[in-house]
Amino acid sequence: MPGIQKTTAILPSDTIEMRKLIIPLILSLTLGLAPFKPEPHILGKIRWIAGGAAGMKPIDWFDTILHGFPWVWLMLAIIAFVIRITKSP
Repeated sequence: MPGIQKTTAILPSDTIEMRKLIIPLILSLTLGLAPFKPEPHILGKIRWIAGGAAGMKPIDWFDTILHGFPWVWLMLAIIAFVIRITKSP
């Protein structure tokens, strides 16, 4: 129809930047904390390492990296987000 124009929603740049945090946030809350009971797995691994890491095998270190990676990614994404929004005019 000639009289109808299509419009697209223009999101503010901050909203677009915030969308880049969604995947790291979801991974941190799922893979980063799983299994949830009796305590989040990553907390147990951090306590184990803080206690001297006695008896940790290579699979335990891999498991720590696996469950810790989403949290590192989320922290880096938040830092990048803060830098981008403070530099924007």
